Amino acid sequence: MSDSSQPTQADYDFAVRKFGDGLTAEAVEVQLVDRGLTADAAKEVVVDLMAQMIRQEASQMLQDGLLPMQVEKHLRERGFSAEAAQTIVANAQAHPMHANYSETVPAGGGNVIVMGLGAIIFVIGVFLFIGNVTGMFPTVPCAGWLGMVIGGGIWGAGKKGG
Repeated sequence: MSDSSQPTQADYDFAVRKFGDGLTAEAVEVQLVDRGLTADAAKEVVVDLMAQMIRQEASQMLQDGLLPMQVEKHLRERGFSAEAAQTIVANAQAHPMHANYSETVPAGGGNVIVMGLGAIIFVIGVFLFIGNVTGMFPTVPCAGWLGMVIGGGIWGAGKKGG
């Protein structure tokens, strides 16, 4: 429970649960104040979460294949100004979001096992490449290059696949 004007992660988590329960923004603000936040801090939490939800919705629409101008039109129909709709879409394009409103896409959180496998194959490819170039342990032509390309591809797929 908060007792200041600075909202905590627990306050945000609480508000997300309340929105999930179907409460209105005003009702969530009241419950945050009841938890000990100031009215301004409660409003800050609600505004932040609503902005994240709107950006997530725009991001999802873009991921579903809608064009940016179609998403902007949808936002204008919901009451946003043209400038605000453009800003929301630009932010959604620059920072796609998961379905969890408080979590942006990780920069490199992907599947660690697949990334590790790709790195190992890449390193083997480097050794094969060096062996072929120096003649220390010649193998099939382009084996090292092929190993590096395949390893890099697997590593990249693991990074994306988080």
